[in-house]
Amino acid sequence: MLALWQRAVCQMRINRFQASQGTNVQLQNASVQGDLTHAIDLNPHSPWLLYNRATLAAMRQDYERATADFTVALEMEPRFAEAYYNRGLCYLYMKRQEEGLQDLGKAGELGLYTAYSLIKKYNRMKSE
Repeated sequence: MLALWQRAVCQMRINRFQASQGTNVQLQNASVQGDLTHAIDLNPHSPWLLYNRATLAAMRQDYERATADFTVALEMEPRFAEAYYNRGLCYLYMKRQEEGLQDLGKAGELGLYTAYSLIKKYNRMKSE
């Protein structure tokens, strides 16, 4: 499980860099998806594995899938600030502002203070 997880995380980072250089990384992302899903099958009680799969889904703009995985991760680990933050971003991308701002607020309460500046920026843009 750990080997699959680490391979997936390393490949995600490589993919992110390659995508920033204009390379198509769809096939590599499918490999990451497979590794994370297999790791989750081996250890279904790991919020970190679900968080990583949700992050991959968000990178692919599959926000429904991402929010579902973030939600399960948060059920397992209710103090997972990064999961609240990223699920909040997904909700905002899905035009579900109330839920998004609520999650960002929870992330801020849990110590991820950059969430507060994002809420402030979002509210400023909304009022313009």
